[in-house]
Amino acid sequence: MYTPTPGIPTRSDTIPDLMDCYFRSPATMPHNILISLREGEQPLEKRGSLCAISPEEVRHAMMAAIARDIEGGIETEVLEEWRRKVLNCTAIFQVHASEAGRLQVAMQLRENMANDHEAMSRTQLQRIYEIIFFPGHVCKDPRAGPSHCRKHSHRVRESADGQGSRTN
Repeated sequence: MYTPTPGIPTRSDTIPDLMDCYFRSPATMPHNILISLREGEQPLEKRGSLCAISPEEVRHAMMAAIARDIEGGIETEVLEEWRRKVLNCTAIFQVHASEAGRLQVAMQLRENMANDHEAMSRTQLQRIYEIIFFPGHVCKDPRAGPSHCRKHSHRVRESADGQGSRTN
């Protein structure tokens, strides 16, 4: 698999978390895949050798989830669903003049994800408001998916004095 940053290890320790977050069941990529082309290159002529410059970990997580299901002997219908999801991932093609250009964009993509996370993650105060205003929908485990949260939600019950108490 192409990487714009050869020699820099992939964060393989994050792949199980990404699998758990995005790929518990067949799903498309959560982000667009950015494909780098050189001037004059045509995507259809590069079949099998496209240069994806988006962070590799999410693609690895998807492949690992598919392998998990195959090794687990999952039904053919689920494998067909994986096939449909893989074929429906969105790719964006960009032309870059050089490997240095590809590298710069790839590094910026990772920085953008980190900046997005920092800018859009809830503050502790916002989490408190979520618990107050949406008590049956807030999950203790922020990495868990929606189905986990519904099964294990903790409700806040209003007592007569206006103080909240947790119930299971």
